[in-house]
Amino acid sequence: MVHYESFSNPETALSFIKSYNISYLLIDQTDLGKYSAYSKIGSDKEWDRFSYTGPFLSDKSQIKEISNGTIRVYQGGIGVDEDIIYEEENSKVFIPGPIYDSLGNPTYKSYVGGVLLELINSEEGVSLLKQPEAIFIYNNQQIKIPVRYLYFNKQIQDFEKGIDAIFFIFPSIEDNGQGGISLDNFGAGIYLSPKVSKSLFAQIYLLNDIFKKYESVKLVHSEDDIIIKNIKEQGVDLGEFVYYQGFRGPIKIWEIHENKSILAKEEFLRKSGEYAEFDDLEFFV
Repeated sequence: MVHYESFSNPETALSFIKSYNISYLLIDQTDLGKYSAYSKIGSDKEWDRFSYTGPFLSDKSQIKEISNGTIRVYQGGIGVDEDIIYEEENSKVFIPGPIYDSLGNPTYKSYVGGVLLELINSEEGVSLLKQPEAIFIYNNQQIKIPVRYLYFNKQIQDFEKGIDAIFFIFPSIEDNGQGGISLDNFGAGIYLSPKVSKSLFAQIYLLNDIFKKYESVKLVHSEDDIIIKNIKEQGVDLGEFVYYQGFRGPIKIWEIHENKSILAKEEFLRKSGEYAEFDDLEFFV
């Protein structure tokens, strides 16, 4: 199993914030689409942070009924952002990441084409979610690898094995053709690769700091997308993220609290250079 703990260290982000004396941080739904741009800006010469992600939608035509639940296929299509070496028992799988030109434009060799998820009906009427499997496409072959983490309804399940990624599930809404809407609580998902899942954007905006890596960054305001707000006012029980004619989420604002153990670094105040080169500095007092 490959872990990517070296990427997107929280102390790096906190030191950057402290160096610029930042008091508030704002993120909204458009930052999902902008992820490739700012991850590229923050990369080193090897494009170590560059990636992108987007919604995966549950294909209703492929929902399979089983004796005690259903199996869903979430369809998407994103490039594999770095080499994957996955070992389990006596088997070893290699899936290559992209190659880059001099401008950092990637040529992908493999893709995440979808995610499989089995939902089991419990006696209490609540669906139990089993470990998801990511479907990788390489050399015209499908390779299934279990995903270690599953995030749903502000809770995370750690299956303790699998690729060190997160599958984040949230509702989808469709117009039902009769002036109303059809809600599917498991209708959409986002595959957060090992690289993306450890980013500040994923950790605090999507995952609500579920791993407690940014405890000095306190959420002080969250405002629903206007369409989500209107739907909630009709009595529909929704979370903060919904897929409806695209990904929709709230505007969130965090207040930055003093963390005396984090150092400010003059290197971050340079007018030129690469921020990624500072990853190996010491940021703690």
